[in-house]
Amino acid sequence: MNSKENIESNTLQQKNIIGKWLEEEMFEIAKSLRKEFYEFGEVSTETKKRLKEVLEDKKKREKFAEVLSKEVEDESFDEFMINLISEKDIVN
Repeated sequence: MNSKENIESNTLQQKNIIGKWLEEEMFEIAKSLRKEFYEFGEVSTETKKRLKEVLEDKKKREKFAEVLSKEVEDESFDEFMINLISEKDIVN
């Protein structure tokens, strides 16, 4: 393998590692949202803050939507997320 191929291979490996880390981070946020929603009927300020950070970053927002769509198939949770995001838009 020449140096250019080696660099491209390393870059691809780094992108895969970052992608996996991002997916795990988004999964943890989704898990927190679900747990708080189902157990308490509301979401903590800390989780809302984390969600706001996710929604403000295009790459994170896209990965979060992907993870959330895999993990959650509940209409009441979908409505909750829509309301939570709408609330964020009203505040800003």
